[in-house]
Amino acid sequence: MSFFLDDVPRVQPFTLPHLGYIAFGVIASVLFFVYLKQIRANQAKFESLLKWINTITVVVFYTWSVIFTDSFLETGLPLHVCRIASVVSLYYFWSHDERVIPMMFYLGAFGVVAIAYPSNVHPLYTHIIGYTSQFTHVLIVVTWLYIVFVKHYRPTWKDFQVTAIFWAVALLAIWGFNYVVGQGEYFYILERTRPFFKSWPDIGWIGFTYSIALVVIFIKTVTVSRIKINE
Repeated sequence: MSFFLDDVPRVQPFTLPHLGYIAFGVIASVLFFVYLKQIRANQAKFESLLKWINTITVVVFYTWSVIFTDSFLETGLPLHVCRIASVVSLYYFWSHDERVIPMMFYLGAFGVVAIAYPSNVHPLYTHIIGYTSQFTHVLIVVTWLYIVFVKHYRPTWKDFQVTAIFWAVALLAIWGFNYVVGQGEYFYILERTRPFFKSWPDIGWIGFTYSIALVVIFIKTVTVSRIKINE
């Protein structure tokens, strides 16, 4: 029954389960490049594969959140970066609305960061949400690689500016929402939910998070915009 319960120990950073978590993401990325030619030749099938794995993962996670937790509003909504990325990707694969590709690109950049330092992650291979968390983050990374190396998306400085503004507004809005629902865990803004810097005021954590976000999206914009389409 502990396979479904919410009140279980979480994965600690830089332990063996965490290293396995990272290894799964690295292996998936390597396999993507190994089979890149085949993926390009079978683009529709690969998109279908991503779509259905993502769909199953999302349905399982939110079904579990409603049934097995008593804090759905505080913890279960798609208001963490990786959950937003997962929902946006799901929307894209079902609708093929290419207007959301820039959002997928920038959100995917944070999927890599989330794999490197997980917070509040359930046991990876002994809990149902451990599996969904693993698949979610791997899907985010692989989807990011897909839109860059198969869809050939290249970010522009306008995309960067829009994302920077959106990120600032989102952080402030989610900060307020955390208090509206009581003790929301979204973006780990409230001190009790943070992995570190728990003594900082909320606005200090928001500034820290926003600074990291700007650095990440700046580096991604500079580096990926220079990749030639025929590479």
